[in-house]
Amino acid sequence: MPTVAECRKVLGPPCYPPDLVRRAYGIDKLNSSGLTGKGRTVVVYEQVVPDTLGKDLETFSRAMKPPAPDLTVDRYDPAGHIAPFDPENSQMADVAMEATLDVQMVHMVAPDAKIGLTQIGLPAAVYRPGPSPLPPGRWPDKPPRAQGWAPN
Repeated sequence: MPTVAECRKVLGPPCYPPDLVRRAYGIDKLNSSGLTGKGRTVVVYEQVVPDTLGKDLETFSRAMKPPAPDLTVDRYDPAGHIAPFDPENSQMADVAMEATLDVQMVHMVAPDAKIGLTQIGLPAAVYRPGPSPLPPGRWPDKPPRAQGWAPN
């Protein structure tokens, strides 16, 4: 598991391993008393979901040692056209990073819970075009870990 310093070196901002976050918020005590999310489903709503989210969560889980994740991704598209994920679109990339972090945090706090992620459909026109703030080639092969961390 990486240290905060190693994570900062790789990503820039500090990031914290699950055990540290669990201790800081007292979640470790809840988890050790049996409150791990088992038998529960946590639903997360996001505008943009990167195609690599499932793989990224599995990598995060292997690195951080919670149980294997149980993730289901659904798309709610009342308008009939969800904008496809474009890693070169800076707005989409930013929102996708947040989706990745949200799912990692849910899994870290409730490691035995099922995670249901629903993408709320928005048309492509919502996202203004622009260069991604990420280095070239970062998506989709190496999705950002936001404040989570997973080795390549």
